Amino acid sequence: MIFETWLKKQVKRNDPIGDLARDFSFAQKESNNEFEKCNEEHLLKWNAISGAYDALKEAQQEFERINNDR
Repeated sequence: MIFETWLKKQVKRNDPIGDLARDFSFAQKESNNEFEKCNEEHLLKWNAISGAYDALKEAQQEFERINNDR
């Protein structure tokens, strides 16, 4: 599973990762999937707040931990 697929599944979370997931899903819908990746470059294009960068880092770390445990 790629990061973006995992992230989309996090939309129901009540934390910063859930907020990021909802924002990413919304951005994909609004741009007709122009944003296929969720990374710092795209956060810059979205004019994201600093908390989004923290959430992205946390989400990436969690995703890596999950994949390393398999």
